[in-house]
Amino acid sequence: MPRIILLTFFLFVFFHAAFAQNLFTLEQALAEGIQGNYDLVIANNNGQISAQNVTYGNAGFLPRISTNIAQATSVNNTNLKFFNGVDRNAKNAETKTLVASVGMNWTVFDGLNMFVVYQRLKTLNEIERLNMKEVLEQTVLNVESTYYNVILQKKLLKAIEQNILLYEKIVDLVQTRLSIGAASKYELMQAQVELNNYRSNSISQKVALENAKVELNTLLTRDVEQTFEVEDTIRIGKRIMKEEVALTNNNTLLISERNRAVSQLLLQSSKAQYYPIVGINTSYNYLKSQSELGNLLFNQTNGWSYGFTASWNLFNGFNQRRVVQANKINNTNAEIGYKKARVETESALSKSYKDYNANLEILELEKDNIRIARLVAELAIERYRLGMISAFEMQDAQRNLLTAENRFETAKYKAKISELQLLKIDGRIVTARR
Repeated sequence: MPRIILLTFFLFVFFHAAFAQNLFTLEQALAEGIQGNYDLVIANNNGQISAQNVTYGNAGFLPRISTNIAQATSVNNTNLKFFNGVDRNAKNAETKTLVASVGMNWTVFDGLNMFVVYQRLKTLNEIERLNMKEVLEQTVLNVESTYYNVILQKKLLKAIEQNILLYEKIVDLVQTRLSIGAASKYELMQAQVELNNYRSNSISQKVALENAKVELNTLLTRDVEQTFEVEDTIRIGKRIMKEEVALTNNNTLLISERNRAVSQLLLQSSKAQYYPIVGINTSYNYLKSQSELGNLLFNQTNGWSYGFTASWNLFNGFNQRRVVQANKINNTNAEIGYKKARVETESALSKSYKDYNANLEILELEKDNIRIARLVAELAIERYRLGMISAFEMQDAQRNLLTAENRFETAKYKAKISELQLLKIDGRIVTARR
């Protein structure tokens, strides 16, 4: 006996450890979903590009420095005749020229457009970061929803399997009553048909569970046939109160607000073109020339030059006014778009919160229903054993129990999904505790 107990203990520990190693938690699913999500990688790359664009040089604040160097050699047959009667002739006479310069051009005033451009680059970078945040939040929502769907299908399968075990006992019970003449063969066949129906449903539900796992593997960019076990519980978070819900962190509104700001900055940039552009420039120049024949045998100069430039577009066929008017219209459209986004987001938030509250209330009702259905099912079996009810009434009680179990698990899943959707609209789906 001690050896049997010890062997049983080791077998339990072994199978428990094996199951635990194959358990795929929600945290692991989220980690893989974030790490392997292609859209998130692309959004992150776009964010890096946008961040690199936010520089004073890209906005036009800094000077432009360039260098030029040129060297040329020419070989010519030359015949020169001067006014003093002297003639000079040369074949294949070489002339070498070297020119080099370093110059700087710096725009010091452009109607303050450089400040506007820099602010626009910063705003565009904020939009890219918000886009990446949106992709991250949507990824979290998709992974969690799919993971909880696997748990739901697993729970539905478990309920069917429990009913199969129960119906096997019911069939035995009917056979026992049949053997003593307390039940009919028709009742036995009906119970066996019901048992086969549950077994058939079990096969279909196993396929539904496997398909849910395939969907999760696909979302996580894993091998679609990779096997794993999920957790057993859908955890509903602390009830969210209406006063806790706000739109200050809603991505849709934040992105729309930044787009409105970009439109305003583009309008300012177009208006800046009405002003003159003033710049300063300086350069260092070097020239060296050698000739085998000509007026100069050798020439070399070097030194600094500096000055300023000013340009003012006084008239360009009213094109600048056309650009300003177009940007004013775009700015109006951006303002309307922001108002529209706010109304739609507030509407979505209101609907989501109502769905969330309704699903929580339904969950409480289904929790009470399943408690009652279990008591009725247990009582029905006992009453049938005592011959107080028919087999059909007992089977009806078992069907009601399975229906109650399915409704309860589905209600719990819907409540969790509505909670996640509410957290996403509120901008807290990534930081919310699970």
